[in-house]
Amino acid sequence: MWKKTRFVTLVSLLFVGGVINAHAQMGQIEPQHNEGPRTVTSNPTGSQPNLDDLMNSHAPAVVMNATPAKLTDFSTVSSKPSAAQKFSLDGAIANAVLTAPQGFELSLREADGYAPSLKIEQFPATIWVRLTGSKPDAAKNSVAGDITISASNGQTPPSVTTSKTYVEGIVR
Repeated sequence: MWKKTRFVTLVSLLFVGGVINAHAQMGQIEPQHNEGPRTVTSNPTGSQPNLDDLMNSHAPAVVMNATPAKLTDFSTVSSKPSAAQKFSLDGAIANAVLTAPQGFELSLREADGYAPSLKIEQFPATIWVRLTGSKPDAAKNSVAGDITISASNGQTPPSVTTSKTYVEGIVR
């Protein structure tokens, strides 16, 4: 007795005007007592699967490391940015978008270029974080939240993961 197994075969390559067109067929092998194995398509409509979809269905997962995972001890006076602290971001990433919580801002340089969100396309990267000097809640001196990091592997379809780095500080 034979086990049924799934397979993908390349049934034809057609060279047309400098472009190679590939067609794939998915099926199962079933043993036949007198006829030997025969291919049975698992697609009753007869349409062929898209080879690009088959190739991209195993895109590598996004592996991301943000260290340290927590930045604390930010302190400043009202209307003046705090001293900056940094964390690093690396891994199997093609691009990432970082969004700071209210009251914080981000940059790839310590001295300037701060904004509430940041897009990064080269890794490893050092991200600088500082308090803006404004209080999101006038009744509180403390400011805290998570920097949200959404990273992609750059494949189609993309594999995306999300991470967070916690930040907290005081605006006097």
